[in-house]
This record gives sequence, C-alpha cells and structure tokens, in this order.
Amino acid sequence: MGFDTLVATITPLQQVYFSGQVVQGVVQAAVSRETSCREITVTLIGKGKVHWTERRNKRTYTYSAEEEYGRKTITLWHGGASNNKIRAGHHSFPFVFELPYGIPSSFETDIGRVYYKIKAVADIPWGIDMTDKTPFAVHNILDLNRIEEAMMPISIEHADDAGCCTDMPVSILMQCDRRGYVPGEKLFMSGVVSNNSLTEMKYSEAKIVQNIKYHATSKTKEVLTTVQRVYRPSIRARGKDTWSAVPLTIPAVATTDLQYCNIIDISYELKFLAKLGFCSSTSTATKLIIGSVPIQRRGVQPDPSPRMIPRGPLIPQPNFNNMPYNPSEMASAPMLPDNTRNDQPPPYTDLPPPSYEESKHMTHLLAPPIAAAESDDDGFNSATPRYEKPPYL
Repeated sequence: MGFDTLVATITPLQQVYFSGQVVQGVVQAAVSRETSCREITVTLIGKGKVHWTERRNKRTYTYSAEEEYGRKTITLWHGGASNNKIRAGHHSFPFVFELPYGIPSSFETDIGRVYYKIKAVADIPWGIDMTDKTPFAVHNILDLNRIEEAMMPISIEHADDAGCCTDMPVSILMQCDRRGYVPGEKLFMSGVVSNNSLTEMKYSEAKIVQNIKYHATSKTKEVLTTVQRVYRPSIRARGKDTWSAVPLTIPAVATTDLQYCNIIDISYELKFLAKLGFCSSTSTATKLIIGSVPIQRRGVQPDPSPRMIPRGPLIPQPNFNNMPYNPSEMASAPMLPDNTRNDQPPPYTDLPPPSYEESKHMTHLLAPPIAAAESDDDGFNSATPRYEKPPYL
C-alpha cells in the first residue's frame, strides 16, 4: 500500500480546552508511491457512553446508552481532480475546529465516560482505510459565584434513639459557612455530638460522599463513593464531643451535575454520623456543590442564573496577577475578577488548567493518560486517566 503513515496532531496541545475555544493542528501523510485515495478527512468528535452488566438468575443483562456532543468533518484533500490518486511524498494538511458551547467536561469511570477526539481518515477505495486518532480533554466551567445556593450556610440538627443499642436520644448538630467549594479548598465543619445514652459511642465521623448516577436506556445505576472523611474517637456515655472548624479538604473530583451530560449525573453530600454499635447509628446529611471557580469573598452578589450557556467568540483572557484577594487556603482554581459581572461569559481562557484528576471520581493516578484509558469501539484511547480508591478511605 502506498500510504506509509497518517498522523493527526493537535498543535499546540493544551492540557485542557474550554467551550468556544479553537482546537487546531495538522494531519500529515507519508506516501511512498502514487496510490488510490478518494479523500482525506478530519473529524472532531465528542461522545458520552455508559455501559454495565448485571448477573441475575444465571443470565447476564447488559445496559448501555450513548450520546454525542458534537461531530464535525472537514475534507482536507479530495481526489476528484486527480482521478482518485494521491502522489508520492509527504503531505501536510492543517485543520481548525471551534468547540461548541454547552458541552460537558471529560470524565471517565469503569461504567461511564465523556471523551473528545480528533480523527483523521484516508479513504482507500477497495482497501482498508488509514486512520489516526488524537484525544484531548474538555473542562466545562462551573462558577460557584453564579449559584446562589452555593453561598448559603449549613446548619442542621438531628436527634433519634439510634436503634437498639441505646435507650436515650443521640443528637447531632452540623454547621458550615457555605455549600459551595472547589477542589483544593478546605471545608471547615463545626458540630456537636451529644451521647445521651448509657452506652459508649464507638466513633463519630464527617465525610463527603459522591453519588454518580448512570442512565442507560432501560435502567439507572447508582454508585456511592466516600471521597473524603474525618474520624473522631469514642464518646463516653452521657458525654459530648464538640467539633470546632474541623477541616476536610475537597479532593480532585468532577464538578457537580456534569452539566450538559444527560446520561451521567454527579452530586455530593456532607454527612455527619455517630456510630454506637453494629446495628445502630444516627446521622444527618446535606447537599454540597463542587465547582471549578471558587466563591469570591468581596461582597459580590451571586448571579441567579446558574445554567447560563456562554455565547460569543473565543473566551477572552483575564489577568489574575493583580487580584486584590489572596485567601489563606488556596483553591485549585483562581478567583473570578470583578469585571466579569455582566451578561457575557466569564473570561476563563487564562485559568490555570485543572488537572485530569478533576474529571475523575478518585484521586490516585494509576498510569499515564493514554496507556491507562479504556479503548472505544475502534480502538481509541481517551485522554482521561483512570484512578483507584485512595488507600486511606
């Protein structure tokens, strides 16, 4: 065959891309001799998939669903003017795509994933087409300053008899200054556990729980994962344990909702639990919102439209070097400047790129992105790495 190689390259390759940005590169073909070729194309593909199996009554049931977030093809070379023949030599074909607005972030677990790729194809008549695929990652900004609920404080009190191991109620009070955080920030939780029973309490704990729902065409699968937790020791009978601004660091996890994806939902809750015995415990839980742009603490009023889809050209670039606020607990995303409070999309292009870990539900990297990713139907490996559960959870 005359085609020696066909390589699609994104140049320059960014660690992460945002809606509205340009993805550009070049497709290079090395042809050792004149050979038949109808055309050479390059396609931008964004796709989401869920898939799992269940075993019941000696039978295996398969559940799946998929959706597309964009597919655009550019013809780089056409053989109509040369009788479907491409001459020998090295050929270089540049391409440019603009990412659509309203696309979800890259994400991957064993059950579901959202991925993006560039695919080049040389159409060989009466032969096997030459193909090459290059993955890239997309991050959809979730600005906590646009979600009023993220700024609201948490204060919950709960009491019950904690089951069969106690004769008197066990009460729990949980408080936090807000609901919204980004990876890298610390959630400071205060609370009181009152053990009014005559039994020593085994322990109390606060934990952040991630809930992922995968929606197949005929069934939904729910997976709960504890992504962060703090233990406290036992509490004597008729005793009390006071939590005073105990920190829980928000780990590198995907943002709430996985916005614009209809087959994968992600939510988080903060749970405060008191354990008495194997069969008895009392707990309270409340919603957390994990975003990618942290809350400003300079009195800026929230935008009541958290679902605004950005419109316009390539997102402008801000300068974060002269910002007046520098929190002591630095988050993994910068603060949003004041001049973005208008109807235009926030200027996110110059944000320090979030790590691939933010597309995942765990925090320990197992292998480099390409080698570790699961292949799709035609052998493509996504740009999102895979993670295992941290050993301390």
